[in-house]
Parts: sequence; structure tokens; C-alpha cells
Amino acid sequence: MASKGRHVTENFDPKRAEPCFCGSGERFKHCCGSTAKDRPPPAGLVVRPGWLTERQCDELARFAETREWKWCTTVDSVSGVERRDETRVTQTADMGEMQGRLNEYVQSALRDVAEPEMGCTVGWFLKPHILRYAEGGYYLGHADSEYFDEADDRWYRHLDRDVSLLMYINDGFTGGELYFKLFNYTYRPRRGDLVLFPSDHRYMHQAQPVTSGIRYAIVSWAAKQGEPRLQEPLGGDMEIPLRP
Repeated sequence: MASKGRHVTENFDPKRAEPCFCGSGERFKHCCGSTAKDRPPPAGLVVRPGWLTERQCDELARFAETREWKWCTTVDSVSGVERRDETRVTQTADMGEMQGRLNEYVQSALRDVAEPEMGCTVGWFLKPHILRYAEGGYYLGHADSEYFDEADDRWYRHLDRDVSLLMYINDGFTGGELYFKLFNYTYRPRRGDLVLFPSDHRYMHQAQPVTSGIRYAIVSWAAKQGEPRLQEPLGGDMEIPLRP
């Protein structure tokens, strides 16, 4: 994948006694960084319970059970050898005849929820897929569009992602919570739920280990209309316009 470069981003390091970044006037520790039980999601994190219907979820989950799953891999930067990615113990599969349905669900979520709730205009989104987390599966903490350079002690944006999207299509598992470290916030996935949040490092997150059962999640990322690109277009059907 060709790259045009990277952009440095301002480090987000909220102090608990300082005013919250959301502009509420409350201290961070009493607002988006609260540790209170049953607190609302932090600003910027959008959760829509039951966005997918039970019928839609059951259809997708049944289809997922018929697929041939393979482990997510990464390519070693030195040797060029492809190997299992130890930062994310999860599997993916070709969605075949169901791909068009996934595209439609993501288009609808971005148009009807992400744009009005997040105040943006989406230009295109990445081809959605389903991740399968079996018992012991997890995804370590990460930001979807940025990486941390320890030598510089800075975050850098290197991927053309502005909005992260998740849809959950099944229950019947334990563990697998979605954890946002900087906000002290844990979300428990439920069948049908839609979750949206900015892709930058403020919302770095991890999928906690699944302790029993199987957890399925639809994933995609979207880019705002007119934003300068850091990558060459991916080609093929990988980038899908939100509107014709």
C-alpha cells in the first residue's frame, strides 16, 4: 500500500482535575473521564442500541457460521514475511454474497447517524468486514488512524480514517468488552448495537479477551469529504463512496 506520508497530531493527555475537553464546564474526572458506574459514553462516542434488527443480526450470524475463517496477519517490516498478528487474536473471512448487505448497513449508519451526530460529511468508507473473536480472542490497545512514535513521544496520523464504526451481531459470549483507556470507559457489546467514534488517538481502544463463546463484529472506517489524503487510493472495491 503506497503512502504519501504522515502528519503529527497534538497529544491528548487529559488531566483529571482540569476542565473537560468537551466544553461542559465540569472537571474531566466528573465528566468524560468519570469512573462512576453506569455513566454515559464520553463525548464523541455514539452508541445506538438496536440499530440492526434481530432478524438482520440472526441472518448475518448464521451466514458467518458458514464461512471459512482465517487469522488476521501482519507483514514483518524487516523480513517481509507474513505472520499471525499477535496484537489482535481474531479472524476474518470473505463475506461473499453478503458483502452488499454489509455495505448497505454501513452506508445507512454513516448517512443517518454518523453525519448528524458527529457533524461531518462523509466522502467514502472502507469495505466493511466481520471479525470473529473466539474464546481467548482480543485486540490490544490501538488508535485506528494514528500510531505512537516512542522516539519522538508523539502521535502521528498515517491512515485516511476519520470515523470508526462497529456493529455487533450476536450475544452469547462473555468478555469481549470495548475499553477506551483515556476515558476510563468500558462498553459491553450487545446484539444489534451500532458504535461510532473518531478514529484518532483520543479514542484509542481495545477489545478485551473473550472468556467464552464467540463474538462477531462488523467493522469499517470512513473518511470525511475533502480531507487531504495521506495514502494513495486503495483501488478496486476497497473504498466505497457514501453517495453515488
